[in-house]
Amino acid sequence: MKLKSHVLQILLYLSCASNATTLHGDMVSRSNINDQLPLIQQQLQTSLVQQIAQRQQANVPLTQTQSRTIKNAYENAFNPSTLKTKLLVKIEQVVSTDEADAILRFLKSPLGVKITQADKVSYTDEFNKLVMTQGEQLSRQLSNDVNRYAIVKDIEKYSDGANAMVDTTLMVQFLIAQNDWYYSPPSPRKPSLPELMRLVGQQKQQMLIPIKQMTHVMLSQVYKNLSDAELETYIAFLKSPGGQAYYGKMGQALKTVLFEATQRTGELLKQAQ
Repeated sequence: MKLKSHVLQILLYLSCASNATTLHGDMVSRSNINDQLPLIQQQLQTSLVQQIAQRQQANVPLTQTQSRTIKNAYENAFNPSTLKTKLLVKIEQVVSTDEADAILRFLKSPLGVKITQADKVSYTDEFNKLVMTQGEQLSRQLSNDVNRYAIVKDIEKYSDGANAMVDTTLMVQFLIAQNDWYYSPPSPRKPSLPELMRLVGQQKQQMLIPIKQMTHVMLSQVYKNLSDAELETYIAFLKSPGGQAYYGKMGQALKTVLFEATQRTGELLKQAQ
C-alpha cells in the first residue's frame, strides 16, 4: 500500500508540474514578452553597425575579424530561441500558479486581447519613427488632455515602463562599451569591466526623466483607440497582484535573462582574445 501511495504522489506531482508548465507557457505565449527578444538582437546588430562606422571615423577601426567576433557573440548570447526557453524557466520560478492564472484570465479577456494587440504597434519601425519625428507635438497634445495624461502616467507607473526601457538602453550602452574595452589598446586609466558597468549604470537616474516623458507619449499613441474606461480597467489590473506579477516578476525575469546574455557576450569576447 505504501508503494502504491508513493506512486500516486509522484504521479500527482508530475501532473501538477505539467499543468503549471502549460499554464505558464500559455500565459507567456499570449503576452508580448517573447516578441521583445528578436527586437533586442536586432537593436544590438544596429548598434554594432553604428559602432563600426564611429570607430572608422575616429581612426580606431575594428578589423573584420573583430567585427565578426562581436556579431557572432551577439547572435550566440542573444539567440531569441534560446532566450525564450530560459525566460520561460525563470518565469515559472518566480510567478506562482495563482498569479499565472490571474494573468492568463486577463490576457484571454476582450480587454486583454485589445491591450496585447495595441502593444504590438510599439514594436514597428513606423511607430518609432512617428514618436521620434512628432514627439514634441504629441507631448503638447497630451498635456492638454488632463484626464488622458493622468491615465497614461498611471499605466507607466504601474507597468514600470520607463524603468524597463532605461535598463534595456543601458544594457546596449554597456555592450558597446564592452566591445571598446576588449578591442582598445591597454591603458593605465582603463577601468575594469565591473567598474565600466558601474559607470554606465550611473546614467540611469538622469535618463529616467526624459524617457518617462517619452514613454507617456508612446503610451498615449499605443492606446489611442481604447477608451478612458477601458484603460481605467487596465490600470485596476496593473494594481492587482496578478498585474504586479505580470510586469514586476515577469519583467525581472526578462531583465535577469538579458543580464546573463550580456555576461555570456563578455565571455565569448574574452575567449576570442
